[in-house]
Amino acid sequence: VVVGIAAAPFTGGASLVLSGIALGIDSYLIYQDFKNYQFESAAAGSAFDIANSLAKEHPSKFWLALSIAFTLLELGFLARSVRALAKAPWRRLSQSKNLRAGRKAEFMEEVAEEADKLGLSKEKRAIFIKKMEEKFDRVITKALPKGPQNVGQFNNYLKDTFPKLQRKFDKKLNDIQKQKFFDDFNGEPDLLRRLEDGDELLDAWKTLDNTPLRKNMDVLEGCNNLLKKGIDKADPSKILKIAEETNLLDEVLDLAKSPGFKNPEDLATFMGKIKPEILQGKNGLRNNLNETLRRLRKGHTVALDNGMADVVDYTKKVGIQIKTHSGTSAKSFFKNLKAAAKQLRGETDEVVPNGFKKVAIMDFDNPSHPIYLKTRSELKEILKNTHNGNSGNANFLDGVDEIIIKTESKVETFTPPFN
Repeated sequence: VVVGIAAAPFTGGASLVLSGIALGIDSYLIYQDFKNYQFESAAAGSAFDIANSLAKEHPSKFWLALSIAFTLLELGFLARSVRALAKAPWRRLSQSKNLRAGRKAEFMEEVAEEADKLGLSKEKRAIFIKKMEEKFDRVITKALPKGPQNVGQFNNYLKDTFPKLQRKFDKKLNDIQKQKFFDDFNGEPDLLRRLEDGDELLDAWKTLDNTPLRKNMDVLEGCNNLLKKGIDKADPSKILKIAEETNLLDEVLDLAKSPGFKNPEDLATFMGKIKPEILQGKNGLRNNLNETLRRLRKGHTVALDNGMADVVDYTKKVGIQIKTHSGTSAKSFFKNLKAAAKQLRGETDEVVPNGFKKVAIMDFDNPSHPIYLKTRSELKEILKNTHNGNSGNANFLDGVDEIIIKTESKVETFTPPFN
């Protein structure tokens, strides 16, 4: 920056634009770096004494040291050069559309041209460009004006900067929606760029335009993923709203982006059922959701609550019924196990696909349940007695291929006849 001021008479003052912006950026960068770094000693001495001390003691802080040194020099030099700076013809770069729009590649081309005008050595030129790129990435938007002041100006700004997005903005949104979109994204070039690059994100925003969720880009992408899966346009808003209310937003967004999620058309119904459960502190359907996600993250094709079982893994050909035990009654274990076995045998409305393994998962989330602390051998004996009818439950587990007993600390798998 000091070099830029010195070169002003030879560059028509254009280099002063970069100097002014750089000074503001340096101040911000120093503030950010100071928040993350504790100085032990270096409070006294010249700028380069501070830089030298810091760089020697902590070589990894070389760039921080360099920033400190040059920023302190700039402050001193510019204080004596206010008059020259005020008179400098620096309009070209300060009015750069690339700068105001946050277009990095194009702006860096202008920086390279500036470096060429300054006649810097190869090493200094590389440092100059690198520093300007770092500054741009971190705080350039903070150093600039907010931009358009109304929807009309915003539309012109989009037309000049994000033409593909502007065409959708003009064609797909009514006047009320345009005002909302302006309020949400004015002064946010990074978010606008994501909307420009994402072919259908504006449609997702429009779907959620009556909820605060529309400002969350991750939610917009999740909504877009759900729309791509072919679900009804009225559903994403309902699904994501319930997900936020039940603290399941991350899980639902994972479902939305999972290519193996087989039945997104049933998700709105599932979310309608899980909401009252979560609000009552119950975890049954949450455990179904977690089991589905666990398998999806392995790359499997999985259905959640599709009318055939709680979870159906089409990759592993497994149908799963999950029973969650939150109480302390020993009888609940046998009751739930019997219910799961009936479902897996097809004695209810749910029928596991032909040829699929039938698995019952008993999930215990209450450490006070008598089954919770049982050893593997004790659990095996209980299941063996149950299977053989010693507890008055002959044919109790017929048709069940596998039983999994889960607690917070263990997962035990058993296969009939439990010998």
